[in-house]
Amino acid sequence: MKIVIGRDPASGCLKASVDGGRLQVVKGTQGLSPMVSKDHLSLESEDGTHFILTNLNASNVTYVRDVPVVRYHVLFGDNIYMGTDRQQLDWGAIKKAGLIPQYVDIRPLKYVWEEYQNRQREINIERNKAQQKARLLPAFTMTGGVLGAVLPLVIPGLPDTTKGIIVAVFMLLGIIATIYFFITGNKDAEKYPIMLDQLKREFMARYVCPNPDCRTPFGNIDYAMLAARHNCQNCKSRFIT
Repeated sequence: MKIVIGRDPASGCLKASVDGGRLQVVKGTQGLSPMVSKDHLSLESEDGTHFILTNLNASNVTYVRDVPVVRYHVLFGDNIYMGTDRQQLDWGAIKKAGLIPQYVDIRPLKYVWEEYQNRQREINIERNKAQQKARLLPAFTMTGGVLGAVLPLVIPGLPDTTKGIIVAVFMLLGIIATIYFFITGNKDAEKYPIMLDQLKREFMARYVCPNPDCRTPFGNIDYAMLAARHNCQNCKSRFIT
């Protein structure tokens, strides 16, 4: 953001333009001396707090805390004086006129977005593994049944009672495995959607406009796309990225 500030000859007020836009007369700044030129100084900032002040013309005089400057780093509210008769810059009037927009730092949201994406990916990987495990159930049960039927045949000399016990044991193991995988499969089917829903709710509560007076949720907008918007669509606060 770059604000060019000077004196409006018609009204004797401060006038300003932001980023080369429409000139605006700043109300409540009447009575400026002609020593303040039409384009006296500029203020450049990326956060609305720290500014680079530039005296725009060699015939101008600009003071920061009583020291004449050509280019100087200042903070919002610093004492800046224009012209040889030292007309003080009215920060309050400039802010009230909306020439210095609200800035919000959205850089922490990058980590909120990345954390959400990574955790969502991890949960989906866990769910896929659980689904693959469930798909092994028929093969596992069938293997148990086949072993139970084949082993008595390949081991000669086993009494019929022992053969019956072997078949019964493997059938029982197959039934137990079927019940176990059925129960765990149902639990997994319920668990992962709940985990994803809770993760999304926590993310939506954190992925919002940092302006405490706004707090608009940004939804599922990719952080890179959000940063490219440059400002909040609701409160118009400018993004620090």
